[in-house]
Amino acid sequence: MTSLALPRTDRPARRPAADLKPRIRIALATGALAILALIGVALTRALLFGAPGAAALREVALAVHLAAVIPALPLGAWVLLARKGSPRHRLLGKIWLALMVTGAVSALWVRHLNDGRLSAIHLLVPVVLAGAWRVVASARRGDIVAHKRALIGLLAGGMITPALLSFVPGRLMWTWLVG
Repeated sequence: MTSLALPRTDRPARRPAADLKPRIRIALATGALAILALIGVALTRALLFGAPGAAALREVALAVHLAAVIPALPLGAWVLLARKGSPRHRLLGKIWLALMVTGAVSALWVRHLNDGRLSAIHLLVPVVLAGAWRVVASARRGDIVAHKRALIGLLAGGMITPALLSFVPGRLMWTWLVG
């Protein structure tokens, strides 16, 4: 006869070191949804109501950039907050990373400020590319804690920060949002 080993109940279950605290999860999800809502309003105004600067949507670089970063925001939050390690997690993570790299590279051709020159927000392009490399390298090493830290850094520093900076007065998203 065999016996089944039952988990010990004399000590509380611990969260893995790489897991996020509930407050951080809520903050990430709320921030991603708020930014997504702002982007939705700005794009709706630009597309449907002819907000100033709406003609910029016809530029290929901006269209590619927006097509990459808009789905990357909720997808990145989902990958970070959902169950880890499954084939779905790996597939969605690869798609998210491809969107992030596409968004970063395409941003180099989006130059609506500074008379066609690069602006300060473009300094985040190498941050995104280096962060993407760290995400892949740590996952391949099996260092899940470093992988999670790299993902949080990439989501915060390469996605949420540039999204917020795109709504600074004078930038195109600000113009689309408030006119």
